[in-house]
Amino acid sequence: MNFLKSFFTKSNPSLDGSNILLSVLNLTNPTTHGTAISPSDTAAILISPNDDVFFSEFSRSTKDLLKNSSLYSNIKHRTHTDHHGTIWIIFTCKQFKDLVSAVDYVSSAISDKGFGERMIAAIFKGSFENHNSYWICNYRTSAFYPFIPQGKKSRLNETEIKLGDIFKKHGLKVEPQEKWFAIWEAPF
Repeated sequence: MNFLKSFFTKSNPSLDGSNILLSVLNLTNPTTHGTAISPSDTAAILISPNDDVFFSEFSRSTKDLLKNSSLYSNIKHRTHTDHHGTIWIIFTCKQFKDLVSAVDYVSSAISDKGFGERMIAAIFKGSFENHNSYWICNYRTSAFYPFIPQGKKSRLNETEIKLGDIFKKHGLKVEPQEKWFAIWEAPF
């Protein structure tokens, strides 16, 4: 874990390895903050491609990146290109710790290939107060924010604020609320 870890070392240098989100969000002990936060088995990396061959053969490129990881046998992945032309690498794994590690590993590998500026966000899916939620890490600012959709075009703003406060309470760097952008058509 080095790409995601770099997001947390300033606010909490004692965090290490794939326990970053587990520790910061205190996901293993929902009674601490009086409500349940539960991770799902799905996460994604959102990328804005360019004309490089790495992106034209992106599904194979991602598979090759993961083959070099010890996580390869535990992680399922697929790629999806949306109508905006952005690429989603969607990961599925029963163990949230391995899911975080896979997102970190692939993020680091893409950055090492010189395409770090093409990465938009890491997106983790979960539930908060029995609502589907997304925990979005903006790669450009190294900060998180929650997104909790309700229906096709509305969101639970008060619940997002509550979850954002929990993120802050547990040491996670959080985007200012005016930068909490919705991702309406997440393919997971």
